[in-house]
Formats: sequence, structure tokens, C-alpha cells
Amino acid sequence: HVRSSGSIAAGEGFTMKGVANTNGNISQEQNYVLRGKPNNGDITLTLSANNDYLVGNPYPSALDADEFIKDNISHLETNGRNTSGNVINGALYFWDHFASGTHVLAEYEGGYATYTLMGGAPAICTDTRINATGQSGTKVPERYIPVGQGFFVSSVLDTALIGDSNDPGISQSVIGGSILFKNSQRVFKKEAVTGSNSGSVFFRTNSESSKGTNSVGKTAEIIDNRPKIRLMFDSPEGYHRQLLVGVDENASNDFDLGYDALINETNKADMYWNFVNNKFIIQAVNNFDEDQILPLGVKTSIEGIATIRIESLENIDNDKNIYIHDKETNTYHNLKDSNFEFQLPAGEYLDKYEITFSDLGPISESLGISENELNALTVYYSNESGSIVLLNPNLTEIKHIELLNILGQSIKTIDRIELKQVSEFKIKNLSSGTYVLKMHTVSGSVSKKVLVK
Repeated sequence: HVRSSGSIAAGEGFTMKGVANTNGNISQEQNYVLRGKPNNGDITLTLSANNDYLVGNPYPSALDADEFIKDNISHLETNGRNTSGNVINGALYFWDHFASGTHVLAEYEGGYATYTLMGGAPAICTDTRINATGQSGTKVPERYIPVGQGFFVSSVLDTALIGDSNDPGISQSVIGGSILFKNSQRVFKKEAVTGSNSGSVFFRTNSESSKGTNSVGKTAEIIDNRPKIRLMFDSPEGYHRQLLVGVDENASNDFDLGYDALINETNKADMYWNFVNNKFIIQAVNNFDEDQILPLGVKTSIEGIATIRIESLENIDNDKNIYIHDKETNTYHNLKDSNFEFQLPAGEYLDKYEITFSDLGPISESLGISENELNALTVYYSNESGSIVLLNPNLTEIKHIELLNILGQSIKTIDRIELKQVSEFKIKNLSSGTYVLKMHTVSGSVSKKVLVK
């Protein structure tokens, strides 16, 4: 506690309790006065190894988050800006508290919005679970940090992420040290939400008092044109998590310090990018080509219907398909056509789902089935006869066919399939909807979607 007699160093962040005697009504306004001279020049704070530090923009102007990150990471540029080593793990975390009356609960309605050189992602939303008032973490950090905005930096990094497969000579270890604020990080930028990563967003309900800030003369007019995908996970419990993945020529499918953001909180339900045995909120890669695969992790505490959907697309070609691949059922769902709804028992699933940009290539490669053989197998549901029809012109040996609903639940198994070019199997009492037929051949398994009307 600082209280009235304590002090806060330049560059340090702080949190304050709300107004007294309001009985939980945080909508009541209260004026707070910060006294002191505007800061200028270099400002440093010491961050110990394996620690977090609540810091804040110390200047009477906006702060360029990209420049701040680069000044506190040594390996991003030749010779590095911070030659003493990587001070932070490359991500900035902004607390977003967006609902009232939650101090009596074990969990808050709020979480950490996150920013890296790839862009920003909002905090997880839990309001549906607690108050159901529709409030959510809609604020997305953008490149420019407003006056007085606090945020966390961290020197915590799993040793499994140290090193770089593209250049083993570059160390990504984070050692802490002197956090550096510099005048060269300052820009002239009024508070504004742009949606193009060129804005300045204050994480507070009412930010009118800090608009129109001045600076040392540097003007920001940079537009982010990199392709980005924002996915939303709606859990059965009422958690809503947005993930960001984008393309940057400096990134890879491995961990990229400064571009990828580790999750820094634990929730009962969540979704995250899952690679190098770690969980991420933001991931940067160098392409969205058809052979690109982005593993997902999903966690739920209760069984129920969950949804994964596209929240928004930025600079993505209209003809680019985006699929959820269920590796267990070997089925693909195009998220650009519709949301993906599924049901899972309570638990954590780290090797079941992944994002792909093709629904054919990965199947034929992983199963060892030639493309001609895969394309030759045709299966459909005949609504006239109430039958599954199999066309097998190359007489591929099929051991059995499994019928699953869209949630991945097995409905029926067909054995004793004769080796002939046309086969028909009667199915009784099948409700209308989308189903998956999984054909198990001697070479592997192939899945096809069928529509029952």
C-alpha cells in the first residue's frame, strides 16, 4: 500500500480501490488528482528475473507500444537496442474490469487484454456466467498507449521456448533487467479506437479527461495491413475468449519473442493456440498457405455445447477458406460457411482441434492415400431411398463405415462391405441435418460430410 505518505516512481503503474460507501455501485463518479511535473527523457525501472511488473506510460503523450517492446528485447534487430539481453517476454497485459458487484465472488468479471508486435486481443469475457447483463471485454489494445495507462510486463518464460529453430544462435531467454522508457517511444496520438492497430485505447470506463494529449512532435500515421484472423470461443459455462493469429514476415511457426503472447491467467474454461507445449493468446506465423496448421487447445469444466466462430477477418482474401479440423473424427468444418458447434465432456483437449486452410491436402498426406484414390471415393445420402450410397470405382477395400453426427457422436457402424463399385445401405429413422461418414480403408480413414433433408 502506498497510501497518502508513500511514493510511486516514474514509470510505475498502480491500482486503486473504488469510491467508499457505494455498496458496490461503481457507476458513481469520483475525481482523482495526480500531482507532479510531466516526465521527459529516459526512465528506467528494474525488473527481476521470473517476475511481473505493473508499469505505466510515464509521459504527457501517447507511447508507441511497438517501440517500447523493441527497446526492451535485444534480439529483434541487428546488434539489438538493449544489448544487455531480453528484459521482457515481449507481451504487454492490460487489465480490463468491465462489470460491477463482483468483489463478493471468487472470480472477477474481467481479465487481461494483450498486445504484441502482431496486434492486440481483448480480455476474456465471463459476464454471461455471472450477471448476464451483456457486458464484455470489448476493448482491444492498439499500438499507441494513452497517457497514464498502466500495464503489466513480465520476465517469465518457459525454458522450452528458449532458442529459435530458424537461427539456433539466437537466444530467446528473458533475464529481466532495466525496463526502458525513452522519448523516441513517444508519439502524438489522440485516444481513438481504429480497429486497424493504429489507435490509442484507454482501459477505463470514462476516458474523456485524457484526450487531446500532446507529445514531443512525432506523429503516428501507420496502418497495419497484415492478414489477421480473430477466432471466438463460446464455452458451455459462459466464457468467451478471442484469439488472434496473423501473418508477419519476421515470424515462424515456433515461438517468436515479441510477436507471440502467452496466456497469463487460469480460467475454468478457455481456448488457446497450443504449440511448444505452451498456451498462447496471440500467435504470429509467416503464412496462411494451404499446408499451414495451427493447433488449438480447448478447456471446459462442464459438458455442454461449445462454439468456435470467426469474430473478424482483417486483410484476408475472400477465397481463403478457414477450417476447423477435428483430428479424432478427421472431419473439416469451414468457419467461413458457419460456426462450429461441438460437445465435449469436461476436460482439457490439447491434440484434438486445429485450424487449417485446406480440407484435402493434410488428409491425403497423413493417411498415405493418393489424391486420385481419395477423390474416387464418393459417398452421399439418398433422400429418396433413405440410404447411404457408396461409389467405389477403384474397388478400394473398406473395412467399415461409421456414421457420426456433427458433434462427433457415433450413430451407426456398417460392417461387411462388399468389394463392388456401387453399394447401398438402408438407414432407418435418421433425422435431417449434417452428418459425417468416416470410411476406414486398409490404408487409413477418409471422412466425408453428407446432408440429410
